[in-house]
Amino acid sequence: MTELQIALKGLLLPPGILILLALIGLMKGRAVLGKLLIVFALAAMWVLSLPYFADRLLAAQETIPPVTMERIAAFHPQAIVVLGGGTYRGDTEYGGDTVGDSLLARLRYAAWLAARTELPVIPTGGSEAGKIEEAVLARAVLQQEFGAKVPLIEKRSRTTWQNAHFTAELIQPQGMHRILLVTHSWHMPRAVTVFRRAGFEVLPAPTLFDWPAPETRLRHWIPDAGALEKSRIALHEILGRAFYDLRAWRNTLF
Repeated sequence: MTELQIALKGLLLPPGILILLALIGLMKGRAVLGKLLIVFALAAMWVLSLPYFADRLLAAQETIPPVTMERIAAFHPQAIVVLGGGTYRGDTEYGGDTVGDSLLARLRYAAWLAARTELPVIPTGGSEAGKIEEAVLARAVLQQEFGAKVPLIEKRSRTTWQNAHFTAELIQPQGMHRILLVTHSWHMPRAVTVFRRAGFEVLPAPTLFDWPAPETRLRHWIPDAGALEKSRIALHEILGRAFYDLRAWRNTLF
């Protein structure tokens, strides 16, 4: 993903898009349209920042249940593929780059599954030019900290679509078509779709579910920065699935 693509994504998702709408509204001065844009931007920012709304919006993306050992045994997977999730750059306490919190959570679950299935783990994820790839850092953690078998890594991808297609290029020629797929629960629906389109048989193994609390409390109605981040993640997944569906539809036409 280029810097331009990252910048555009930031402007299309909250809070970027809402700040942009408010600025356009201010430029309109006292015009009715300008006032409406400002009111809409503030109202949307408020709603998206409410824990009650954000929790349910993110939970709505978690449509795939946790996997069971019985389903794994019946599926007969050949490998565990774990998707990249970010890095921790230049950290002095580790003496260099290492995996970030999100990726570490995915790796821990992949290693947990590997210990119970004796399957190899294949991490996927690239990096910016000149940086250590996510898959390289993931392999080090999997092998050195969790004792997992990592025969191959895919280190070119920068998006979920590339995760799927570059991993297919790497392992399908070796006869690996049936995989356990590990990523966050809210990311899994999009990931499963693109991996299946890349030719894999997929058994999803989602982790870190974010189900909302059953009770409603006063704090759930007070704006919170963490809630806004959850809303941003959920909207990113919604837009991402729409984009990939459009891409697949376009490919069927040409």
